[in-house]
Amino acid sequence: PTIPTVEERLSELSWTAGRLLADAFTSIHKASPELADRDDVDRPFRVNHQVMGELMDTRNWADIREYTVGDQYLASLAVTKMADQLAEILDTASEAHEQACAEAGATPGDADAEAQTPGLRDMREAAERKASEADDALSDIAPSLARAARAVARDVAQDVAEEATAFDSWGMGPGEASKMTPAEREALAARLSTPRMQKIADMVGRLRSEMWADYSNRWDLGPDEIADITMSDDLNRLTGGELLTLAVPELEADFLDRWSRKQLLTFEMHSRQREARGRIIYVEDASSSMHGDAEIWARAIGLVLLDIATRQGRGFTAIVFSGSGSEQVFEFPSEPSIHDRLGYAEFIMGGGTWFEGPLGTALASLESEKEQSGRTTGDIVFATDGDAPVSDDFIDGWAQARQRLGFRCWGIAVSMGVTPSLQSVCDQVAEVSQFANGADVRSVFTNVTSR
Repeated sequence: PTIPTVEERLSELSWTAGRLLADAFTSIHKASPELADRDDVDRPFRVNHQVMGELMDTRNWADIREYTVGDQYLASLAVTKMADQLAEILDTASEAHEQACAEAGATPGDADAEAQTPGLRDMREAAERKASEADDALSDIAPSLARAARAVARDVAQDVAEEATAFDSWGMGPGEASKMTPAEREALAARLSTPRMQKIADMVGRLRSEMWADYSNRWDLGPDEIADITMSDDLNRLTGGELLTLAVPELEADFLDRWSRKQLLTFEMHSRQREARGRIIYVEDASSSMHGDAEIWARAIGLVLLDIATRQGRGFTAIVFSGSGSEQVFEFPSEPSIHDRLGYAEFIMGGGTWFEGPLGTALASLESEKEQSGRTTGDIVFATDGDAPVSDDFIDGWAQARQRLGFRCWGIAVSMGVTPSLQSVCDQVAEVSQFANGADVRSVFTNVTSR
């Protein structure tokens, strides 16, 4: 549902519903919202004030704001998700107030109705008296409102966190998200919420945990080297002499003055950068026998290899194949968008198993790299759960190409032992016996990241 449809629905319970939704949206979208003092709020809207006070006082409201501040889509999503609970709370909170107003014969705030009513002054005075009684009624139901508010905030915080995490797990940062319309983000959320995509995201998370743990130990750039002395305001790179001035109280004012003018003596540091690595080519079996957990696991491996390629500044190609003549090539840009990732993740194939075609396509990609750059530093990762006959001529040509191009091929045997055909084209094969974590394929990630 959209905010207007929710507003229309809540308006059947109270004419102040529109303002309540606006207040709820503002409280989670703006950086520093403040709740007005109760006495400064017009009586007809004190019901809203009571509800908003209980909501904003919950711990989970702060959890919601971690995702929704500055994000119009997620803030709108949160408000629409709390529609049912807000309806119940508003119904409870407004009952005493509406009854009091009805007894007075007028609706506060409805100027047209009041103007047409005889004895307007008497009615307004009566409405004021009853409204004051309604204020007391709101105080009486405060404990029940607080319980309801906590339940709303808890449920919505979980929903918004799941949605934000889903976007993040597929590589969509805040910058890319801000360029999308609410309708586009809603459509994207629907694509991410299918059972298959949720399973892939879960497996990607497990594999990433295994891969990044090893990557962080092996591929930190190492300590920076001191290249020169320069002047700046970088307190993390102060020279020893500047540090000593901080121990002398008489020099503190001078230090602060030079810091404000970026004239502190600091080290100029240079980092060792590694040479760009070659393309990662992932050859993925998507035959009928792979359907189910095996296919999802293999696709998750491809997405994590894409993460490696993106982080290391390498190209990435996924070749999804099945039987003879059935293959789909995905060429990814250096900074793939979420749509690039999802196009690959959602693709489904079926059929038999044929090795020579997709492996030949992988060789052609490496040949093209050598022609363009004069060298080949790429890797091939080959995942399959089956076996297929490979001719002697193909094996001979593969061996010659491997010697000429200098590439390596890492195999992943999914739910099977290492077959002769797989062994004949791979330097090393990892066997995946169960889809519990990424330990089985950790050696593949280690070899690829160290290339």
